[in-house]
Parts: sequence; structure tokens; C-alpha cells
Amino acid sequence: MSIKKLTTIIIAIVVMTVVSTILVYKYATTSKCSPMSLEKALDTFSTAQIKNDPDLIKCISVTKKEEAEFLQLQTFLGGTDFNDTVIKAFELRDAAKNFEESSVEKSDLKVPQSPQKETTPAAPTVSYEALYVSDEGVGYDQIFALENRGEDTMGQAINYQSKAGRINVMEQVVEDVEATGYVQINYAYKFADQYVLIVSTGEHGNSCPATTYAFSYDTKSESVTGKTEIDGCSENVQAFAEGNKLTVKKDGKATTIYNGKV
Repeated sequence: MSIKKLTTIIIAIVVMTVVSTILVYKYATTSKCSPMSLEKALDTFSTAQIKNDPDLIKCISVTKKEEAEFLQLQTFLGGTDFNDTVIKAFELRDAAKNFEESSVEKSDLKVPQSPQKETTPAAPTVSYEALYVSDEGVGYDQIFALENRGEDTMGQAINYQSKAGRINVMEQVVEDVEATGYVQINYAYKFADQYVLIVSTGEHGNSCPATTYAFSYDTKSESVTGKTEIDGCSENVQAFAEGNKLTVKKDGKATTIYNGKV
């Protein structure tokens, strides 16, 4: 081998080594954090940080298991893409905090009271799991099926296949199932053995276009274990789950459900 050819090879090796070193250094210096979930990011960063430094969004990762829940979050937040959905999630968190703070300011604090510990239930090892919802029911295997009640009856049923047969769970939620008008399943979540469904009906007609309920269904007892009506008449319903906390809001006061117990 000639000296000229050997010199060329040595120069090429040196150049490749320098370039590799620069690339590794650049990656190490621009990486601002290790991958984390959206839930952890909400506890770590402020909305201003996320908006002013888009590189922080790159730290947020969504696992294969979390894809369905993130897509549902993107749908009701109206996010155009991943980055826009993350920013809207931070804005929703701020809105919830502002709402809670304003509620405390408006409460009657004239009578001195002894300090009390926060009553928020301790987070268990399980979290809310968002379920797929369609016009046919809940889940790809239709755990709860949205069906007509029959030819000679009015209203729709949300049927669950219990050990005793198919039962319409709405009979345990509303006073008169024949007066519900339309029935729409807005959101559905699973928490251990409990299911939490957010359902809207047209039982009050034009005076209240959407009467919305949140109710929990226990698969062990095969019964509705709790129910509540969401404040407001708007057809626009928003729900966001974080750990063991589920927040549901329309045009009125927000409702918070812990540990799948309504």
C-alpha cells in the first residue's frame, strides 16, 4: 500500500471519529430530560415551560397500552396533533386548579376552624383505564351494549350480560326508562372491578337538551353502586382521568370521582 493511500485512510478515520463525537455531544447536551408519562409531566412542568420550550414535549412518551386513552383525550380536547394535545392537557389542568382555588376563596371562612387534613382518598395501586366507546356500546366486545328496548317501547337500553341474563342498567339510574328519549354513552372507564359510565339522555326535552349522569357499576354484585347527575344542560361533556381521580364537567360545576366510587 502506498504512503499516500495510507494517509488518506488515516484522515478519513480521524474525521469520522470527530463527527461521531460531535453528534454524541450534541445529543447529550440537547436532551433535557428522560422519557416520562403525560401524568408525570403534568406534575413536573408548568404550562409556560411547555409552551416556551417545545423540546420539553419530546420528553413525554406514550406507551402502546396508553395509546387508546391518549387518542380519546385528543378527541375531546380537540387536539390537532400530539404537541397540541399535550398543551391543551396542561391548560385543562390549570383550569381545574383555578376552579378549585376560586371555590375555596368563595367559601365562608369567617369562623376560625382547626386545620384539617386533606380528604382526598389515597391513590391505590390501580388507575382509571379509558375504554373504547362507540354508537354500539362500550369496549370492542360491547361489555355494555347500547340497544333499542323493543318495538312497542320508547327509549334505549344499556344492556349488561349478567349471570341472570341481560339487564338494562339504566333502570337503576333514571326514574323512567321510557322517558329518556335518546341515550348516549359519552365516556366509559374501568377501575378494578368497577365500571364508571358517563351517559347523557334527552329526558327533559328542549328545557335541558342533555341530562348527564355518572354512575358506577360493580361486576361482582352486578348492580349500579352509585350515581350522580352532572351539573349543566350542555350537550358538550368533558372527562379527564388522572391516576385514581376522574373529573367530569359540562357548563356547570365539575364533578370529581375517586377510585371508581360515585
